[in-house]
Amino acid sequence: MPHLNPAVKQRGKLFIGTVADSHATIRERHHLTGGLEGFSPSNAPKMWLTRLMALDWLKRFEPDIFGKTRGKLPPEGLHSHIYAAAKGVVQKLTKAERTPPPEPEPEPTAAEAVDLSDKTAIVYDRGGLYLYCAEKLAEKYKRVMYYLADADAYPTSQKHTIGAGLPNVERIADFWKHLDEADVVYFFDCYDGELQHYLRGKGYKVFGSGRGERVEIDKVKFLDILGELELPCAETYQAQGMDDLKKYLTEHDGQTLFLKNLHRGDFESRKFTSLAQSKPFLDDLRKRVGTASDTMEILVQHKIDADLEVGYDGYCVDGEFTGNCIIGYEIKDKGFCGKVFEEPPEIVKGINDAFGPVLAKLGYNGNYSTEIRVTKDGKPYYIDATCRVPSPPGEVLCELYENWSEATWQIAHGIVPELEPKAAYCAEIILTSAWHEHHELHVSIPKAIRQFVKLKNHTMRDGEFYCVPNGNGGFFGAVVAWADTLDEAIELVLDRAKQIEADELDYDDSLFDAAREQIEAGERHGIEF
Repeated sequence: MPHLNPAVKQRGKLFIGTVADSHATIRERHHLTGGLEGFSPSNAPKMWLTRLMALDWLKRFEPDIFGKTRGKLPPEGLHSHIYAAAKGVVQKLTKAERTPPPEPEPEPTAAEAVDLSDKTAIVYDRGGLYLYCAEKLAEKYKRVMYYLADADAYPTSQKHTIGAGLPNVERIADFWKHLDEADVVYFFDCYDGELQHYLRGKGYKVFGSGRGERVEIDKVKFLDILGELELPCAETYQAQGMDDLKKYLTEHDGQTLFLKNLHRGDFESRKFTSLAQSKPFLDDLRKRVGTASDTMEILVQHKIDADLEVGYDGYCVDGEFTGNCIIGYEIKDKGFCGKVFEEPPEIVKGINDAFGPVLAKLGYNGNYSTEIRVTKDGKPYYIDATCRVPSPPGEVLCELYENWSEATWQIAHGIVPELEPKAAYCAEIILTSAWHEHHELHVSIPKAIRQFVKLKNHTMRDGEFYCVPNGNGGFFGAVVAWADTLDEAIELVLDRAKQIEADELDYDDSLFDAAREQIEAGERHGIEF
């Protein structure tokens, strides 16, 4: 009869023990310092099961043992000592447990410090949205080259200027010519996963989501993964073409639905409340897309009656997630506030634990964020993944950590870093301009707050900042702050936003009222702010 063996997964490799092992004894035997804890079935030793997945396996193959675990299980699922006890097996002890040291062992130290002052990096970007990351890296790297993937049938001089004139950032026009000069290559955006996979296969050190980007950009695959992991999923209809979409919307007229496109360039996720409300958008979409609208696929998701929306913002390294992460609340298209958590709350951590093995198989070494809607009864729905630098709060993440540049270097080398936050809380305000939707925008930033303003797709001429239109609804940057209290972080970010000048500048200075409502809801579900 098959049984479960405790297992630890690190760097994509599975280390399997016996029923008598704990995860600690497995780590000791193989000299492991981290890794994901789970189980492997004896009849399928290459299979990896999270703690929750192990419970489902137990219920199916060892129902009598499953019955003995009832009432003893924590929210995250099965533990090795609970399983061993149910099997009547005495667990092995680690060396430390057998012979406790006379004095406490010293705290584990972070990975060896990295000196970047003699290192060279290339930032491979699309559209200039993550140019500010290159600027931040340039504070510590000897040399930072910035490449914009601007190949186009009709190149423009405007796009060619993005990244030009910035101190310590070298704009390059040929990625392949300079590739061998770089010690590391950064991909802060997605849509280049196969290129990342190729470069890693050739021995280059790469920061980025790799093929893991599919979890974000292939929304059908994302839903399939949710099903395979038996995670809650919103009711979803996959419309085939605009006519099919309109028919389905007509049948559900008056309900709150969310439209998600498989190609972000057509439109971002959009809320539907009635045919009357959405008619101008649908008419415009059909006109813009043309005959492709007859076959384009659009996902229609029914509203989840949620108490709050929360998420993890941090990094994933071969399926493992960084601690000292940010758990926060985004007010859509307006801003963000977050708190540093040494480990994410269970309601967030469970999603990470489930997706860790998936991301490990896809070669993931980069930013990772989740959007989770939690119902009043505490059921978490993972609605979207962000497999790139999130926006927000990516603009504040690169400033919040004292060792951000060093940590990203370590991630590119497959090392899970010890992030060093400067403060406990952070806040961000999104800056937009109606003028910027179709025109270049001049942005005036006092020197005293330059560090706290993160611009997108910008250039510098004669000491002045100009942002090139980016097709992102006038979103040209963000202002950020961090502090030891949330109130102080909010006060700082509001004060800094007031000092920025730009044509038709717009931001919502009341967004944190809505954020505080989310914080109160989160505390009801164990997310202590």
